[in-house]
Amino acid sequence: IEKVLRSGLEANTKSVQLNMALAELLVKTGRVADAEPLVKKAISLEPENIRHSFTLANLYWRTGKEVQAIALLNGLVAAAPKDSERRIQVAGFYAVKGRNQDAERELKAGIAQDGKSFKLRFSLADLYMRLKRPDLAKTVLKECLGLDSDSSNPEIIQAQNALAKVSLMMNEVEEAKRYADEVIKESPKNIEAHFTLGRVYLAKGDGPRAVAEFRSVVTEKPKYVMGYVRLAEAHLLSKNPNLALDVLQNALKAAPDSRDVIRAMGRYYASQKDFKSAEDQFRKVLAKKPDDLETMSDLGDVLVNSGKLKEAEAQYSDIVRKAPKLPIGYVKLGELYLMQKKTDKATSQFEKAYRANPASPELLSALLKLYVREKKFPAATALCEERIKREPKDAIAHNFLGQIYAQQQNYPKAEQELRKAIALQPNWQPAHMSLAQVYFLQGKKDLAISTLESVLKADPDNTGAYMSLAQIHLFGKEYGKAIAVYRRALARNPKFWAAANDLACLLSDHPSSAKDLDDALDWAKKVQAAAPGELVVQDTLGWVYYRKGDLQKAYGLISPVAAKAKDIPSINYHMGMVLYKMGKTAQAKDYLNKALASNVPFAGRDEAEKIVR
Repeated sequence: IEKVLRSGLEANTKSVQLNMALAELLVKTGRVADAEPLVKKAISLEPENIRHSFTLANLYWRTGKEVQAIALLNGLVAAAPKDSERRIQVAGFYAVKGRNQDAERELKAGIAQDGKSFKLRFSLADLYMRLKRPDLAKTVLKECLGLDSDSSNPEIIQAQNALAKVSLMMNEVEEAKRYADEVIKESPKNIEAHFTLGRVYLAKGDGPRAVAEFRSVVTEKPKYVMGYVRLAEAHLLSKNPNLALDVLQNALKAAPDSRDVIRAMGRYYASQKDFKSAEDQFRKVLAKKPDDLETMSDLGDVLVNSGKLKEAEAQYSDIVRKAPKLPIGYVKLGELYLMQKKTDKATSQFEKAYRANPASPELLSALLKLYVREKKFPAATALCEERIKREPKDAIAHNFLGQIYAQQQNYPKAEQELRKAIALQPNWQPAHMSLAQVYFLQGKKDLAISTLESVLKADPDNTGAYMSLAQIHLFGKEYGKAIAVYRRALARNPKFWAAANDLACLLSDHPSSAKDLDDALDWAKKVQAAAPGELVVQDTLGWVYYRKGDLQKAYGLISPVAAKAKDIPSINYHMGMVLYKMGKTAQAKDYLNKALASNVPFAGRDEAEKIVR
C-alpha cells in the first residue's frame, strides 16, 4: 500500500488526499515523525481546512513536542478569535489530552469574545460535568437563560433541559421538575423533558406519574430503548411487576441484543427475588462484553443477595483488577466487607476508592462515615482538611468537618465550619440542616427551629427539614406543634408517607378530639395502601384501631407484626397493651417486659412500667 501511495504522490504531489492517506499509514506503522512533513504539505495545500492543523497538533503531541502543538493551536485561535466553533474544537483537543484547565481557559476566553454564545457555554458546562463539578455547570447554564428573553428559543429550551438533568444529578428534585415543566410548557412533546420528568417522579417515589411520562417518551420515540427500561422501573415502583415484565419482553423482541434491556431484565428478576434468572441475564451480557464493569457490578450484587459471598468477592475483585483507577470495585468490596463486619478491610477499600477518585463527594462521605463510626476522628478531620486545602471553596468538605466536630462535641468549631459552608453555598440546604442540629445539641432550641424554618422558606418541599423540625418539637413534648409540622409537610406533598405515618401515631396518642382519631385512621389507611408490606405501617394502623377501642382489629394487625419484629420496643409495647386491654395480663406483661428491656426510648414507656410492677 505504501508503495502505491508514494508512486501516486510522485505523479500528483498536490493531492491532499494522498498526502493525508500516506501520513495516516505511517502513523499506524509507528513512523509518526515521518508523517509530519506530509501533514504540513496538506496544510499548505488546504490552509482553510483546520482539520489538518489538528492532525499536526496531535502528531506534535505524540512526539513530545507539546510546545509546538500549543503554539499551533494558539495560532488557529488568533487567526479567528470570534470563531466559537474553532474555540470549542481547540478546547476539545485539550480536554482529550487531559489538559482540562487549558480547555476551560479557552472556552472562557471565547465567552469573553462572544458574550452571547450559547454553544461556548454548553461546551463549558459539558466540561464541568466531565470534571464532576455540576455546581459550576449549573452556573454556566443559568447564564444561558439570560441570553434571550424568548422562552421558545431552541437554545433556551436546550439550556433548561440541561439544567433539569444537572439539578436531578445534584438531587435537587423540585428544581429539576421546575425546569422540565418550563420546557414542556413551550414544547409539549419534548422527549428529553418528559424523560427527565419521569426520572423526577421515580426519585419522588411516584410510580403512576413516572409511568405517564415514560409512556409519552416511548409513544413519541418508539425505538428509544431507555424509555422502555425506565417505563419498566416505573411499573415496578407502582407495584405492577407483570406490566414491567411485559414492557421489557416487548423491548427485547424489538432489540434482542440490547445490553440495556438485558441488564434491565436482570434487575427485574433480582427485584422479584429470582436471583438465578437475574444471574443468567447478567452473564448473557458479560459473555459478549466481559469487561462491562456495570454488569460485573450487577452480577456481584446478585451473588451477594444469593448468599454466594465468596463468588461476589471474586467478582468485585475482578472489577478492581480490570479498572484499578476507578472507585467502583473498591466501593463494592468495601460494602461487602462492611456487611460481613470486616471493618478494617472495608475501610482499606474505601481509602483506595477515594485515592482513585479524590474529587468525588460521595466517596469522601462514605469514607468519613466509616472513620466516624469507628471513632477515628483525627483521620476524619485530616481527610477534610486535606480536601479543603486542595479545594478551599468546597462547601461539602466544610459541612463534613462541621459534622465531625459536632460528633466530638466541639460545637464552636462545628458552627464555624458550617457557617463557612453556608457562606460558600448560601442556598445549599444540608449545611443549614447540620447547623440546626448543632444548635439543638447545644440546647439552643429556638435557633435550631429558626434555622430549619429558613430552610423551609427557601425550599418548601424539603422533607428532611420537616422531619427534623417535628422531632425537635417531639423532644420538647410539644405534640401539637409537631402535629402542625406534619400537616404542613403533607399539605405540600400528600404522598409523604413517613410524615403521614408519624402523624397517624401522634394523633392517636395525643388526640384533641374524636375527629383527630378519625383523621389518624384515615392517614394510617392511606399509608398502608401505599406500603402494604411495611411492618411499621401495619403496626401504626393496628395502634390507631386500639386507640379507637377496636381491639379485635388491633390484635389482627399487630400480632403478625410482633411475631416478625421481635426486637422493636414500640411494637412489643403496642402488642402488650392490646393484650392487656383484652384481659390477657400474663401475655401482655411478657411483651411489655421485652419492650422495657431495650434501652431504645419509645412513647408509652411510663405506662408499660406501671403495668408490669
